[in-house]
Amino acid sequence: MPSTCKICTQIINKKSPGLQCSGSCAKFFHARCVNIPSSAVAVFASPGSSWKCPDCRTDLDASACGTRFLEDDSEIDVGAPNLTAIYRVLQNIQGDIKSINSKYSTLMESVNFCSDKVSEFEKVLSELSKKCQSMGKIEKENASLKQEIGELRNQIQDLEQHKIQGVPQRDNENIFDILHKIGDAIQCDISPTDINAAHRVAQLNQPNRISILTPLIE
Repeated sequence: MPSTCKICTQIINKKSPGLQCSGSCAKFFHARCVNIPSSAVAVFASPGSSWKCPDCRTDLDASACGTRFLEDDSEIDVGAPNLTAIYRVLQNIQGDIKSINSKYSTLMESVNFCSDKVSEFEKVLSELSKKCQSMGKIEKENASLKQEIGELRNQIQDLEQHKIQGVPQRDNENIFDILHKIGDAIQCDISPTDINAAHRVAQLNQPNRISILTPLIE
């Protein structure tokens, strides 16, 4: 009949190896149930090996019995560990360490890659921030230029118009006829097609003096 683990009551076999206590209880235990690594179980398979369960370790007067290791459903005697078994365990541990180191190296490569990408992103973000600041400055300059252009347009519009002062204003007057007569007086031939518009404009500081304002005649 297969032996069962005292702790979990499950069968001890090759897939779930166990140890027999060399103490007074002589019970069987799964290696995993007593926190013994599976790779270390083989150490106790050597002749002369002994192992006590936690309960029997406190019983110093208990007589020791041969510890047995269960590799499958049958029971076999085990003894003290030998150098070959210890070397085998160390090789397994060394292989595990190499695997961990390899995974650690891969992880560090990934971390370094992510770190480089973060640095690149921070650099791009810094450049974008500088460009945004430059754009804000350019927008302010554009607004100032638009204002200056508007003022210049007003000045040009004023320059493109002739202001004729001192011409008395009469009811139902024809400004185009007045301009034609002024042209004759200064010996300048002015036809109606030369004038796009003409009108009276009162001066700001002298509202009673109304001048004639007409665009520049080409």
